[in-house]
Amino acid sequence: MFKKIITVVAVSIASVTLLSSCGGERENDVNFSIGNSIELAQAALVKDQILPGVVGFKDSATNFYTSANTFCNSPTATKLSSLQDNWKRLSISWQEIELFNFGPLNDDIFSPKIEFINSYRNRGIDYTGTVRAFIKRELAKTSAVNFANLNFNQGGLLALEILSFSTSDDSASTDKAAVLADFNNARKCYLLKGYAKQVKNDAVYIHNGWVNEHLATGKPFKDIYLSGILPDDSSSLTTLIIAVQEHLDYIKKRNVLSRTAKLSQISYDNALTNINAVEKLLEGTTTNSFFTHMLAAGHGKEVEAIRANIASVKQALLAKDQASYEAAIGVLDGNFKREIPAALAVSLGLNFSDGD
Repeated sequence: MFKKIITVVAVSIASVTLLSSCGGERENDVNFSIGNSIELAQAALVKDQILPGVVGFKDSATNFYTSANTFCNSPTATKLSSLQDNWKRLSISWQEIELFNFGPLNDDIFSPKIEFINSYRNRGIDYTGTVRAFIKRELAKTSAVNFANLNFNQGGLLALEILSFSTSDDSASTDKAAVLADFNNARKCYLLKGYAKQVKNDAVYIHNGWVNEHLATGKPFKDIYLSGILPDDSSSLTTLIIAVQEHLDYIKKRNVLSRTAKLSQISYDNALTNINAVEKLLEGTTTNSFFTHMLAAGHGKEVEAIRANIASVKQALLAKDQASYEAAIGVLDGNFKREIPAALAVSLGLNFSDGD
């Protein structure tokens, strides 16, 4: 994690001179309260986006777990379709919070929840073969599985997708009739329900960390985050910007669009949800947003350019143009490295790499 570089001061400061974007100058000297403005934007982000997001992911994980049990009680084609639809909702709900890769999503150096939910995230390796091999071995056994103690590349959303959308034999058929027949082996339902419960538990952990208590601090992470300083002494605003930048960098470098959600075929839906989450982070849902602050600070040209870049990402998704999508994500990644931190007067620190 990065050490605290700046402290946001919660006092009114008139005619504040911010760091210029890419060497440019502020358009105006506008009287505004930098401390209160940033704090209001942060509070709105937590209230209107992060907390609803973690609640939504918890609810989606719970719904999938329920649908897995309902399906396994008496497997039918209709219930299989419902199971698959619930997996899609679960995957999409994850896209709304994955960019907030700090706090409860990543508070354990050895087993961060983010990597156990999305095994592709850390190394950019498609572990489909690994998961299939594990499932195939387990189908031949009768002993219990400790789902909470599996490696990060043996479970999570990928395992649930494989179980829900394909057969477990070497054909890996996605034909619904074949997938339904595959559940004649009751052990497959055992695995489905076990994996579903573990993802639900992880989702509950993330929710409880944000809303109730983070680790053993006695405080919910939302309060810790809004204090401005995180437990590692880093600035919450700096941590946020770096997390989003690294998330965009991950999407660009790992070819996420073509290498994930292949069985469910919803990678474009995931990507659209993801860019909408980035846009919402900047635009907010009220007058208190990071763009509001940037505009008040005289950085209208930067805001206009970033909005255009977001529109380019969406246009590429609409056209199903992966090359253009990844190029546009790369430009937006650069915005979070340079224009946005400069306009918000945030230093990303000496350890931050500005390379593309």
